Amino acid sequence: MKGNVEKIKEIREKLFEPDFSDLTVVDFSDLAQDCKTYDEFIEKMNGVSESD
Repeated sequence: MKGNVEKIKEIREKLFEPDFSDLTVVDFSDLAQDCKTYDEFIEKMNGVSESD
């Protein structure tokens, strides 16, 4: 999925509405794509705010 920041945030927020409660939403950011292990991902994500 590619889009500008505003469009991606809009889609993400919509997926957390009651109409989509049967879905599991998993963000896969640039940060996640650059990690080689789950431990590395967890460590890096601890330093990033949700709004980023």
